[in-house]
Amino acid sequence: MDRRQIFFSFVIGVVILFTVGCTFLQNGVSTPTPLDQQPGDPTPRTVQIDPAITISDQTVTIFLVAIEDKGISGIKIGCDDSLIPVDVTVSSDLASPWSALSALLNLDETYFGESGLYNALHQSNLEIQSYETFDGKAKVYLEGELMLGGVCDTPRVEEQILATILQEDQIEEVEVYVNGVLLQEVLSLK
Repeated sequence: MDRRQIFFSFVIGVVILFTVGCTFLQNGVSTPTPLDQQPGDPTPRTVQIDPAITISDQTVTIFLVAIEDKGISGIKIGCDDSLIPVDVTVSSDLASPWSALSALLNLDETYFGESGLYNALHQSNLEIQSYETFDGKAKVYLEGELMLGGVCDTPRVEEQILATILQEDQIEEVEVYVNGVLLQEVLSLK
């Protein structure tokens, strides 16, 4: 074999490797499929939480509980409690209301500051895995452990989470899933 044949064989080998490599890379990349999307439906916006996104300080509103307040200070919920909006500042990479939900889930105090407001989620270790919104409806998927401090924590947890999400005009209905199970079903088992 002379030098031209060796060079020509080398070039062909490189071209073949390059072509195979590009084809492999193109086929190896996949796009996430929106959750529960039906064929023919317009594409909902699905967001996977990405820790590499820029974090900024935001003031958000979360909802806490005034125990046995009987609706005097806020919205009356189960066990004669009141649901009270509280503004907090958080560093978050999420848009509202998801940044507010994240702030609520990360609040590990039983009672908030000196306000005496109760956080029924203080024992839980939940985080947002993903969410999707479309036409005023949202689904949010949480993962982790949901812990309750007694039977009255059931309505407190549900109302705190739902009120924190539904405070925004852009979302009219929401389904919350914990480890793939609808929140109401999880709470009924506790």
